[in-house]
Order: sequence, then structure tokens, then C-alpha cells
Amino acid sequence: MSTRTTATRCGRTSRRTSSPWRSRRRRPTRRPTPPNTTSRSTPGSTPSSRIASWCPPATSSRCPSVVRRPSRRRRRRRRCSKTSPTTSCAASAPRPRKRRRSPSAEPDHSMEPTDDALAEFVAVMRRLRAECPWKQEQTHRSLARYLLEETYETLEAIDTGDRTGDWAHLREELGDLLLQVVFHAVIAEQAGEFDLDDVARDITAKMRRRNPHVYGPDAGAPADAASVTEAWEAIKAAEKGLDKQDHRNATLGLPPGLPALLYADKVLDRLDRVGRPVAPLPPAAGADLGDRLLALVAEARQAGVDPEQALRDAVRRQL
Repeated sequence: MSTRTTATRCGRTSRRTSSPWRSRRRRPTRRPTPPNTTSRSTPGSTPSSRIASWCPPATSSRCPSVVRRPSRRRRRRRRCSKTSPTTSCAASAPRPRKRRRSPSAEPDHSMEPTDDALAEFVAVMRRLRAECPWKQEQTHRSLARYLLEETYETLEAIDTGDRTGDWAHLREELGDLLLQVVFHAVIAEQAGEFDLDDVARDITAKMRRRNPHVYGPDAGAPADAASVTEAWEAIKAAEKGLDKQDHRNATLGLPPGLPALLYADKVLDRLDRVGRPVAPLPPAAGADLGDRLLALVAEARQAGVDPEQALRDAVRRQL
């Protein structure tokens, strides 16, 4: 390695060390001297006096004509950026900053409005269950009263629509009834028991099983309403493992909270299926009021009239 001293264009000297590891510095391109500029060299003057007219004055102690060489570390970075990134280069590259979620962002269980209205409603109920204090406290048992209330309000909307022909009220009440169904499904989903999709799959499979005249091997065969009902009850008894000929099973599966007329209608229907029909005979004089009401229910069944609805209509005619 050798050292030599050279003169710069501005008259200064610089020491340059020649090394096999350092490339030779490219000398700056010399600008041409303007034609109207004349400079005379005097004995002892340096060549820098000729370029004094175009060399800008130095604002610092360092001559602007002297170009500083970048450090070895900076040259290494430049070389790394020009070539394909290696493992060390990729490691030294700055990592992208993660976007922080704003506090007002919606949780994962929410979803934007879509064309699927039912899925959007389920998402709304999930969020309300997670963020609403009142809905967080509800259970299946605490919601039972609201389910019963909405059911009766739906029946009221049906009666109103049948009488007036305006079914807008029924649309609203069906939405409230759907609210109860989805609410119970969301509570069960949170507990890890089932969700609304499971409910839909179960009822779909049940409708396919109990309607063989549509989905069975004999689909499309002619059938009447009586044969469809008989097939439904037979398939239902087989699924539950019940002997439909045993009269003791006449009340199995019937909720005890049913209205009295509806409960009597259901029991009489099952007794009729097992071969123990109740004849709609007029009760004897002095018979119990319950026996007389039961005879009226049997008479309504024979006439194909819903006794519950018939009594409801009779009450409305008195209003």
C-alpha cells in the first residue's frame, strides 16, 4: 500500500492511499471555461486560478470539488439494495408496522349489511348478546314468558288480518317471534350447545322424513290430506319408539300448558287413532260442565272445526 499527495482543482492538497480494497475515485468532469472569461497564469500560480470563474465559492472549509467517498457500511447497503435480497439483507430491512385497530372498530362477530337478511339479523343478535347488559343476563328460562307473549300476539295478528285483510301486523309479530327463536339459538351457541344452523338442519331433515309423499321413493304419487296426516303420525311414533295402538301414549309429548280446548282436541285425536273414539253425544241431564265441554270438542272435531278458534271467534263477535 502506497501514499501519494495530489493537488486538487482549488489548489489544496489531499493525501490518497492506494489500496487493492478501495476502488479509484472518479475525477469530476471539468466544466468548459466560458468564452468571455480570460485568465492569465502567472509564475507560481496554480491551475485552480483558471477555474475560479466557474467553481462556486466554498461555504465551508471543505472544498466543494472534493467528493467524499461513502463509508464502507453505506456502500454495502447500496450494493445490497441493487442486488437480490439475501438473508442478511432481508433481516436488516425495516419491518412493516402493524395497523392498530381503532377502539371504535366492530368486533369479529359483527358483519356489514348484506343481501342475506337472516344472516345479518343473526349477526346483530350475536353483537347484542355480547355488548348489551340486559341481553347478557337472559337465559332460556327467563325468555320463556316473552316467547309465550309473542306467540299470543302472533295469534292476535292472525285474527286481525283475517278480519280486516291487512296483514302488516302479522309481518311485525312474526319478526318478534323470530327474534325469540334466534335469541334462544344465540344463547345456546354461546354455551357451545348448538346454533341456528343446527336448528335449520334438524327441521329440514325432519320435514324430509315426515313427508315421504314429496321426498320419499314414492314421491309424486297421489295422496290426500288424511293419508298425509296418518303417515306423519306413524313416522313420528316410530321415531319416538311409541306404540300408537297404546292408549296410554295419548298424552305423551303434549305440553301440559296447552289451552284446555286445544289440549282436549289433541287427546281426542290420539284416542281416535288408537281405536277409542269419543262420540259427540249430548251429555245427560245434570252432567258435569267438563263433560259437556268435552262433548262439544268432539262435535267440533266431527265437523272439522277447530274448537279453540271457534270459541275465539265467538268471543270476538260479542265485542
